[in-house]
Amino acid sequence: MKILTDFFHKLRWKNILGLTIAGVINAFGVIMFLSPVNLYDSGISGTSMLLG
Repeated sequence: MKILTDFFHKLRWKNILGLTIAGVINAFGVIMFLSPVNLYDSGISGTSMLLG
């Protein structure tokens, strides 16, 4: 049981780290490339750009 618990604990940290890095890359791309030319992204980030 301890092996399974350790596996899920490591998996959780890898997911959190991966999602954080992906969010930073997405934010950088939106600010550097899409915002200056008034283009909108799709999905949640596009909706937040429209509302902003």
